Amino acid sequence: MYISDAMQLEVDGLTSGYGGITVLEGLTLAVAEGELVGILGHNGMGKTTLMRSLIGAVPARAGRLSFMGTDITNLPPHRRNQLGIGYVPQGREIIKGLSVKENLLLGQAAHRGASEYDRTLALFPELVELLERPGSRLSGGQQQLLALARCLMGRPRLLLLDEPTEGIQPSIVSDIAQKLRHLRSELGLTIIVVEQNLDFLCSIADRSIVLRGGRIVADLRGAAVPDRDEIEQHLLINA
Repeated sequence: MYISDAMQLEVDGLTSGYGGITVLEGLTLAVAEGELVGILGHNGMGKTTLMRSLIGAVPARAGRLSFMGTDITNLPPHRRNQLGIGYVPQGREIIKGLSVKENLLLGQAAHRGASEYDRTLALFPELVELLERPGSRLSGGQQQLLALARCLMGRPRLLLLDEPTEGIQPSIVSDIAQKLRHLRSELGLTIIVVEQNLDFLCSIADRSIVLRGGRIVADLRGAAVPDRDEIEQHLLINA
């Protein structure tokens, strides 16, 4: 997969949190177009807060965020989504009372232009026979595929995933990894993944970042990325 030298996402000195609690403090990160970046860290280290800050659900208290050369620091979530930032949250949050087809169509409701329905189904043939099935009757793996497909209905350039293997059978985790590699190859997506499953992350990431206390304490590239022992050492050091 080609990775551009151009930075698609730039985070400069980001500080954010909830109420009187600061979670991220002065975080700086740059992600190139086409890159697949893994975010690691123990619970409470700021991983999900980073994702929610990128989509605008948690406002920046300081710092600057830029996407595709546009300052998005003060843009609301729907504007960031329209610019091309897609988000699949932890727990997937599909609407279980709606069918697979209805969930997919809901994913494009906020976007104008040509329908992505046929293209998305071509990327997710596993969902074709499930279109009339309600979300409540899907397995964890099927729900994750639906959440991914629903997000892609908005045609994002940057895909943010929070714990995509949570609650999924180990036998299906490799299928999710293969799907993400395929989507990046086919669509040229930039992908940022928050994940606890090291084997999964090491199998897909170009680069792994370790957070501690709302700061980046390790940025592992190249040969260090698939080295599980190297990542675990950083996690232990920064526990």
